[in-house]
Amino acid sequence: MVCQVGCKLGARPIDQHIKGFERLGANVTVEKGTIYAKAKKLTGCPIYMDIVSVGATINIMLAAVLAKGTTIIDNAAKEPHIVDVANFLNTMGADIRGAGTDVIKINGVEKLSGNATYSVVPDQIEAGTFMLAAVATKGDLVIKNCITKHLESITAKIIEVGGNVEDNIDSIRVWCNKRPNKATIKTLPYPGFPTDLQPQMGVVLSLANGNSMIHESIWDSRFQYTEELNRMGAKINAQGKSAFFEGVKKLTGAPVYSSDLRAGAALVIAGTAADGITEIYNLEHIDRGYENIEEKRFYSNNVTVPNSPADVGTGVEEADMPQEHVIHRIRLSYEGLENIDADNLTYTNANGVTRPLNGASYTFEGEEDAVIVTTDMTYDDWVASGYEIGAGEGIVFKETG
Repeated sequence: MVCQVGCKLGARPIDQHIKGFERLGANVTVEKGTIYAKAKKLTGCPIYMDIVSVGATINIMLAAVLAKGTTIIDNAAKEPHIVDVANFLNTMGADIRGAGTDVIKINGVEKLSGNATYSVVPDQIEAGTFMLAAVATKGDLVIKNCITKHLESITAKIIEVGGNVEDNIDSIRVWCNKRPNKATIKTLPYPGFPTDLQPQMGVVLSLANGNSMIHESIWDSRFQYTEELNRMGAKINAQGKSAFFEGVKKLTGAPVYSSDLRAGAALVIAGTAADGITEIYNLEHIDRGYENIEEKRFYSNNVTVPNSPADVGTGVEEADMPQEHVIHRIRLSYEGLENIDADNLTYTNANGVTRPLNGASYTFEGEEDAVIVTTDMTYDDWVASGYEIGAGEGIVFKETG
């Protein structure tokens, strides 16, 4: 295996990975940047992680699943995606227990079975990015299809800086109508404040009322984004693994460069909150971690959200289209029908193309006197094209939020 690196955030030692493989019985060598691991068989054993490592925990779990006997990982990482990998492997026949705690027990099995169906856990870092965007822009966002339990450390800090959070179990609303308060942040392994949301929080603190500090305890070089924020008018002094923020009242658009994935996301937030136009370069970093981020739009109080066109289609009133995370969920009330046959619902765009709303790209669910239509259509599709919902004569739909 060739040694691969992600963002350039500092040293990425692989000693815990190698230690785990060797404890299980593999022979590991590193030659000219390439890792060679060989084993006739792997045997389960206790493994103590000298430091908490997400990647090493996952790699050891993967190796131990088919090892003979029992492997116990002590001081294991507890991130949600550790639990997710364990759950996925268990659906294929693995026997992994304790994922999400600091001790994971893996009983080796003879084989894993394919043809498993599994739904991947929502990304708490992507959700957290949009939560912090709402605070930085003094906006109001509803983020759906998230696990709010995974967002508790972010939620706590958002409330501390003066934001508002409404937890709806599988969705979360975040809004802020004033300048953020100052705060002190220290990044820690889960369930602490995540390092992958540190730059995004840095944008919030750059606009805060007062002096703030972030201490980065995971990576050596995670403050590269602060130079770009300073181009936009921020006052940040980064020294080693700490950064000091003197909050300013506003940022101003400027050409900026994304040095890594989360720095790029932070600059998107900064550009949205700033006066004027911001141009962000090195977009390949952002695209690695945020799928179609340009279609998941968020707005500040200083940005106009366009209304639907006046002629939006039969039976649909003019209304602001909702801006939501990942997908758009349009709530439609209806009159003149007691029981709705959702299989007959259709969507017609401006080009006259009609598709069923219950097809592969659409799902819905009934709620007493309403229908929740969930689509993967973009905001522009709804606003620019116009639409109509058809379910038979005498049925009047209108959007209710």
